[in-house]
Amino acid sequence: MNSPQYTLPQSDKERLLLHELNSLTDHHKRACPDYEKILAVMRPGYVPPVTLEDVSDLPIRIFKSHRLRTIPASDIFKTLTSSGTTGAQPSQVSSTAKRRGDRPSRFHG
Repeated sequence: MNSPQYTLPQSDKERLLLHELNSLTDHHKRACPDYEKILAVMRPGYVPPVTLEDVSDLPIRIFKSHRLRTIPASDIFKTLTSSGTTGAQPSQVSSTAKRRGDRPSRFHG
């Protein structure tokens, strides 16, 4: 986007965000069979949302029990681990390396 900061109307921001969230959901659904299964259970008959209010939440605890990954393990640059609480299993989220000219790295659980 090449517009001055804070000039984009709220409705345009919401439309762009919804498009990006739907694109990410589609990408992860195609690239991660476990995510596709989770989505099928959480949202049977899933159709992409048409408003931000309709976007599904993914329970954060899912990252404690599942390694959701849309990239090969060999492409993981860094894995962030939560401190968790006493006796609780920590969450883990992995990331690809950011290279000059690339979009910001995407996180992969």
